Amino acid sequence: MHRVLAPGGVVLILDLRRDASREAIDAEVDRMELKAANKFMVGWTFRHMLLKSAYTPAEMENMVSQTPFHTCKIDLNPIGFQVRLEKPAL
Repeated sequence: MHRVLAPGGVVLILDLRRDASREAIDAEVDRMELKAANKFMVGWTFRHMLLKSAYTPAEMENMVSQTPFHTCKIDLNPIGFQVRLEKPAL
C-alpha cells in the first residue's frame, strides 16, 4: 500500500477486533434486526470463525510498525477498529 499511495495519501482499514466481547457482538447482531435463524448464524459466525482470524489493536500496531508507515492511529468501536495510515507529503 505504501508504495502505490500518493504522498499525503491516507489508508483506512476497518476490521473486527479479536478482543471484542461476546456482549458487544450480540448487541451488534441484535442491531441487524435479523430473523431468528439468520441471527443465530451471524452470531455463531462472528464468535466461532471471524474472531479467530481477527487482530487485536496491539497486534495491528505491531504489524504497522514493521512497515514503511511505522505508525498508525487506531479508533476503537465495540467490535472493531479503524486503522488510519498516512504517507507523508513530499
